[in-house]
Amino acid sequence: MLNPKTGSEYATTIDIIKGGKESLDGKGTVDQIAVRARDERTVEIETREPAAYFLAIMSTWTAYPVRQDLIEKYGSKWTEAANIVTSGPFKLQEWVPDQRLLLVRNEEYWGPKPMLNQVIMRVFPDGPDQEGQILRAYEAGEIDTTGKRDMPPSEVDRVMRDPVLSREVKIFDQSRSTWVCVNHLKPYFGDIRVRKALSLALERDKLINQVLKQPLKPADSVVPPGIVGRVPSAWPRENLQEAKNLLAQAGYPNGQGFPEFTYIYNASAANKAIAEYLQARWKEALGLNVKLDSMDFPSFISFRRGNTTYDSYRCSWGSDYEDPYNWYNTLFESRADKAQQTTNWKNEQFDRLVNQAASVTDPQRRQQMYEQADRIMAEEMAVIPLFYGAQRVLVKPYVKNYALSRIAGGALLRQVSIER
Repeated sequence: MLNPKTGSEYATTIDIIKGGKESLDGKGTVDQIAVRARDERTVEIETREPAAYFLAIMSTWTAYPVRQDLIEKYGSKWTEAANIVTSGPFKLQEWVPDQRLLLVRNEEYWGPKPMLNQVIMRVFPDGPDQEGQILRAYEAGEIDTTGKRDMPPSEVDRVMRDPVLSREVKIFDQSRSTWVCVNHLKPYFGDIRVRKALSLALERDKLINQVLKQPLKPADSVVPPGIVGRVPSAWPRENLQEAKNLLAQAGYPNGQGFPEFTYIYNASAANKAIAEYLQARWKEALGLNVKLDSMDFPSFISFRRGNTTYDSYRCSWGSDYEDPYNWYNTLFESRADKAQQTTNWKNEQFDRLVNQAASVTDPQRRQQMYEQADRIMAEEMAVIPLFYGAQRVLVKPYVKNYALSRIAGGALLRQVSIER
């Protein structure tokens, strides 16, 4: 990851390792990165400064071991089923691109062996009907669970009224948040009063329960529950009259004189419904005109990379690990990786607090520093929080112990069994 030739978009996650940043910047070599094998079972890693979050990073997929000899032998094909060697409870036996993956139990796994002999993972094409395709495949008996995808909003009432399907619904909380990014470089969005007006005018319960019909929770801050440092009481609450007053104070009474702006989102049924709600609500409540634009996911990722000309777009993030660094530093510090979430917002006091907190090892002091940073974000309404995540999935009754992790929503397959 720290070799610039790899081009890893996730490399900045571990550039705290001594020599890592220099390697990525071309000012050092991979051989100078401070990672050493002390013996066959011990790895020593040196960071360039204290990093309270580092052990959390080491528990993620970022630190999974890979076979260097196989990468050197097969090059870009090292991940193909015939070449890859992994150390998890399952092995990849077959991979048909854009169709399916076949996992089989790893008999050499060091821990408790999986209950399942194999798992077939279907791949559904990205796009606005992806959730619909998955639901239809589930109802046709082609798959045993809908995985990480919820059903389309248009199908929720039918499924929840169905005497069979409704009993197969499971809900798992996620360490995830969704919000609206607005471009602080635009004069109208650079005004705190405008940003607060946009947030205060929303009706999050209505968005969740009537539009999306998903088991989400209204966001009372941008960072989700479970992350140290969040101060929900610091974030302004919904208040339509106050929103109108703020917009008028900014020079746009009833939206007069405010330029039409664009809201961009990656195409899906749910994201389309969110966009249409925002468009209608901001028009009805504040008199603002919003143009909608959707993109396929790869184009959306490319678009937001360091973009300085956009108006607004859908932002969402799920914890890679439940530590405040993965939110305040990774996303909102002004020097953060612009490939993640770009707001062009900058506050020097915020930057100073989160940078200092990253290396503080005293938990109480560290929490206090992140809480100060969260209050700054709330006061400036750096972003517009919408809701916290939850995964609603359908699972066949013969599939036992199926669960999704709070982190990234991955299925915990090792504990799953089939009992027909």
